[in-house]
Amino acid sequence: MNQSNSEDELTISRTSESSISMAVISLFGGSLAFLSLFDRIVIDRSNAESVGQYAFGTVLAPWPNRIPGGTYELFGQEYKTDVLDSSGNANHGLLRKRKMELRERGEAFVLLGYEFGGDEVYPFAVDLQVRYELNSQGLAVTAIAKNLTGQIVPFAIGFHPYFATEGPFVLRTNGTELIKTDERLIPNGTQKLDSAFELDFHTEQAFDGCVVANHARIEFDNHSVLIEASDNLPYLMVYRPPMTVLESSGQSLAVEPMSHPTNVFQSAIETTLLAGLETKTYFFNVRTR
Repeated sequence: MNQSNSEDELTISRTSESSISMAVISLFGGSLAFLSLFDRIVIDRSNAESVGQYAFGTVLAPWPNRIPGGTYELFGQEYKTDVLDSSGNANHGLLRKRKMELRERGEAFVLLGYEFGGDEVYPFAVDLQVRYELNSQGLAVTAIAKNLTGQIVPFAIGFHPYFATEGPFVLRTNGTELIKTDERLIPNGTQKLDSAFELDFHTEQAFDGCVVANHARIEFDNHSVLIEASDNLPYLMVYRPPMTVLESSGQSLAVEPMSHPTNVFQSAIETTLLAGLETKTYFFNVRTR
């Protein structure tokens, strides 16, 4: 098992009958670095250089995925960051390389926290708590965002777990609508599907797209991994890296529950607003079958 040796990584475990479940969570980005459920490896970043590589397991807040140009407006005020990716996007929020605070810890759970508000691009005082807990079903991830001010503020969130996918598999979801994107992966429309979205990865192929869905199942020959998110995480970004990445970081598939689609701070920021002192709770579960 992949037990952490770093003081910045926390190991939780739970014994159930004759099996053990274990997770390793990094304080950097609140990243889910390793997960085994009932002795079966579900997430394993051992081939990645760090949890920062490919945003492995990172909590995506206070916005999920990309803001083109790193700018947006709220009530006539422009906010901007110069920290952009190679395509000129502000990508994956602000937590990716930041250390979260350990607020509480037990044998089978950890509670992490971070208070936003010190950035030019996001000067809003929002407290975020993320709890990882192993239970009799699998792993439960709960995030609570609280607006600490009496003012309206924007907030959106996503999660970036990479699931281990050695061997062929099929991804199935409960979504019947895809988000179409341009060459920079910025949404530019939607596509209705005749049936629930699924992908067959029995052959080598890359994929990077978003489906309006909150349930997914990764089906292998002898077991399945289920990702089930709350209704306020109604989008799943699906990322199957190209072979150049897979060969260096291990076989994997990112299935990313998100509260809003990419670029929501530019396209529909009004849908992200937290009222003064408002609290919102988000959660998703990971199970095996």
